[in-house]
Amino acid sequence: MKTNLCLLTILCFTVVGSVQAQQLIEGQVNDLRTGQPIAGVNINLLGSELGTTTDANGLFTLNIPSFPAALQISHIGYRSSTLELSSPTDTFQLVFLVSKVNVLEEVVVSSSSEATPLSDERECSILDFEITDQHLYWIEHYGTFSDKYLVKADLEGQKLDSFRLQKMRKVQGLYRSCNQVVYLQTQSKVYEIGSSEGELDLVDFVSVDTFENFIKPCKLLQDNSIYYLFSSSSGMIKKVSRYDLASSSAELLKTIADERHLAQLREDVGYMRSGQRVSSMEANNFVENGIYRHHQQDSDFLLQVYYKSKVPVYLYGISNEVVLVNNPEQRIEFYDVNELIKTVAIEYPTDKKWLKRVLWDAKTKSLYTLFKNTKGIQVHRVDLQSGQTMPVFQVDTNPGQYEEIEIQNDYIYFLKDGGKNQSRNELLKQRLN
Repeated sequence: MKTNLCLLTILCFTVVGSVQAQQLIEGQVNDLRTGQPIAGVNINLLGSELGTTTDANGLFTLNIPSFPAALQISHIGYRSSTLELSSPTDTFQLVFLVSKVNVLEEVVVSSSSEATPLSDERECSILDFEITDQHLYWIEHYGTFSDKYLVKADLEGQKLDSFRLQKMRKVQGLYRSCNQVVYLQTQSKVYEIGSSEGELDLVDFVSVDTFENFIKPCKLLQDNSIYYLFSSSSGMIKKVSRYDLASSSAELLKTIADERHLAQLREDVGYMRSGQRVSSMEANNFVENGIYRHHQQDSDFLLQVYYKSKVPVYLYGISNEVVLVNNPEQRIEFYDVNELIKTVAIEYPTDKKWLKRVLWDAKTKSLYTLFKNTKGIQVHRVDLQSGQTMPVFQVDTNPGQYEEIEIQNDYIYFLKDGGKNQSRNELLKQRLN
């Protein structure tokens, strides 16, 4: 089976303000794959006869008389795209176009770089890792009955320090908070990772409830605002809130709800609660016990599997804008502090091959998402202006490892099963195409 896949192009705008609502837009259209400018791209202001084309260097200028406005961007070799401008803005913008090139549905993406091992699977296995602006943290262990070690390294994998997690049981993983603090999660406590007398140490801890309700919901620090993402009703209601540090005030920015499943949840909530009540009940009658256990199993399935949020929401920051990747409503929303200024429809398929994971490269301000295929995991770059994607990288790892992938400064960090020793995970780093 064949489908149309477009070559991605990038459209860079600089917006210069003029009198009243008019603005002169200057831009350049480039081919994302080759990096070369594209001549002859049509830039038309919808609803008017105004328009222009890019020159030999891919450059153009166009005066916008009023807002909101929409630009249609088209080329004979590409599918048309529309850029919506709700108000005058000086934000640097990117647009991807999809070309009319027939390729196989299973796109093959090769990499020109080699994966660099940051750990040795012959010696230890990596349980989890996290990245900050300057450091890598990971948990390693050397056997089933041995203690685990917390390791701090530079971004090249060079170990700087390590800390023995002596007799610490039920270690669950690492978590990087919105203020770049890394936490070690266990079943009973969550520890802040820091330094004591210049050495790596666990400097403080909070309860699991405090971590889940106050630390984990914090998703973004932007200027004088903190943005939180709270979930309720088994994750089917998500609320994005902004806390203003200057005025110590909070406001609701957005509510995202799965109304269809919420209606079903309200109908089943009594059944689920009764299932929880009978979980510890036992009767002398074998048949009654079977009914209790069956009820309990149904209730557990509804609580733990069926009524769980199936599509995630993400918050990121670009310059002075907040980017809300609203997967449930299949769109990307842009906010200026608390005002919605633009929306873009998400064009990537949310089928069974989509791994429901979105990644953000804070250094390059690039958005990615993940799909599984026969060779492992395929990374697609998402254009923030069109919502369209293009495959840019193939990760040679088990699709089950999709939660253990991070991208920073055009490098991808991931865990991979350790070859013949499948019980051990290796941490690798590789440059994106």
